[in-house]
Amino acid sequence: MTELLQQLINGLALGAIYALIALGYTMVYGVLRFINFAHSDVFMVGAFSGYFLSRQVPHESVAGAVFVLLGAMIICAVLGVVIEKLAYRPLRGRSTLTALITAIGVSLLLQNLGQRLFGANPRSFPALFPQRQFTFEGGMDYIATADSGRLESRQQLFSFESEFENSDRLEFDVLDLHERLDEPFEVARDVTLSPGSYDFRHTELVYNFGRQRKASGSALWRQGTFYNGDITVLEFTSARVEVTPRLSVEPTVSFNHVSLPEGTFTSKLARTRVSYTFTPRMFVSGLVQYNSSNDRVSANVRFRWEYHPGSELFIVYSEDRDTRLVGFAQPRNRGIAIKLNRLFRY
Repeated sequence: MTELLQQLINGLALGAIYALIALGYTMVYGVLRFINFAHSDVFMVGAFSGYFLSRQVPHESVAGAVFVLLGAMIICAVLGVVIEKLAYRPLRGRSTLTALITAIGVSLLLQNLGQRLFGANPRSFPALFPQRQFTFEGGMDYIATADSGRLESRQQLFSFESEFENSDRLEFDVLDLHERLDEPFEVARDVTLSPGSYDFRHTELVYNFGRQRKASGSALWRQGTFYNGDITVLEFTSARVEVTPRLSVEPTVSFNHVSLPEGTFTSKLARTRVSYTFTPRMFVSGLVQYNSSNDRVSANVRFRWEYHPGSELFIVYSEDRDTRLVGFAQPRNRGIAIKLNRLFRY
């Protein structure tokens, strides 16, 4: 299956090159009314120009790839202007046969000059873009009732992922979903969906920064339909910033905007975890979270100490506050838990 997919991609790439050359022939003939046989040889000069330029820039670098592509395009453009000015422009108004023979001569000149300068041996073009592998994935979840076989929920997924040399990953997902509601469903405060069947689709673009970075995380953008409305999601999750070897911060931000005929709402979630490691066996971490869906602010502080191999002491403090209440300084819930365990060996 992998070889079949690779050959399919090779065929598409080669066909795209043929189509591009054919498009160039068509445009030149449409403007100048003669076939430019040297058109494909200009492509050859562009390929060798890109090859020699790529040896002057770092491999698998986006900036280097852009430089090579722009450089090859400029060289081909300049060569095309020179050919038109020196070979084709003096023949304007001459017979078609004269222009055709000149085009063949320019083609032979470029071919033999290229063979003389670059040789006839094939050359391996270096990798320009920082990519390691591509992954295609598809799947479907189908859930139906056991008694009647009626469709309850369905999810179809197509996913494409590219992993770069620096371990960063770019992912593109398309999801088709079907949901059936047998009773009213409250998706937000004062926004309730009516029973019925709903089909909707959304696309996602996710960029994951490698864990080896001092600042890592996952950035997500989602756009599409949601039940009988529209949804836009922006998220930055699984983030981790290593301030020092012992101190790290893990922020999370999520923004969801949903527009439905029943109403429009926006939910925001902000969460930050701070961890400090005293020793490999002792650390303390704190979590603060705000959720606009229920207007709650919650906090959690956790201390762990492995005072003996396999024996641990946990101290956890948590509290919860409602931002809608008057006197926000007073918590709605507060608790502390202490856990001590001891491992006995015998």
